Amino acid sequence: MLAYIQLLYEVEREARQGNLNPEQRRELRQTKSRPILEDIENYLQTEKPKVLPKSPIGEAIVEWPDRKLQTSARRAFWLSSGFIRAHQHSPKQPPR
Repeated sequence: MLAYIQLLYEVEREARQGNLNPEQRRELRQTKSRPILEDIENYLQTEKPKVLPKSPIGEAIVEWPDRKLQTSARRAFWLSSGFIRAHQHSPKQPPR
């Protein structure tokens, strides 16, 4: 799972280092981030039957459909909006 998240951050790093404008960032997310998010969904569906439902990972995977419904609109907006950055603050400075 962490490898998938790292891949998403690499896409955002590519956008930042390339000084992409919002439209270019949106296109990059559509071509690179969307497949990663789809892979995450497939991974969770595959792992769900393999884990104990009361284990920490099992509880996270079992709760995933509910969280998916809550976050799907935000994820769709993020994928379709190039003007929103993954993190608006520096990693060295906590958000206010």
